[in-house]
Amino acid sequence: MNINGYLESINSPWGRLFYRLVWHNLAFQNRKVLDFGSGFGVTANHLEKCNEVTAVEPNREMLERKRDKVDHIEMLEM
Repeated sequence: MNINGYLESINSPWGRLFYRLVWHNLAFQNRKVLDFGSGFGVTANHLEKCNEVTAVEPNREMLERKRDKVDHIEMLEM
């Protein structure tokens, strides 16, 4: 997996538009959310503003990068 390429794609204008569309369709509050395969935690980070989020990422490198940026979400390693 090309993690740097994936990171570049989610930070591109189209990547940001994609996440805005996803979040528009996931507009719920006060829920317990499981984000399995959370990648860098972009969606988990967004949803934690109004929900209790548990993010699960099986890729150790992504999990390590996510821990540096998202420390207020419970993260599990498989």
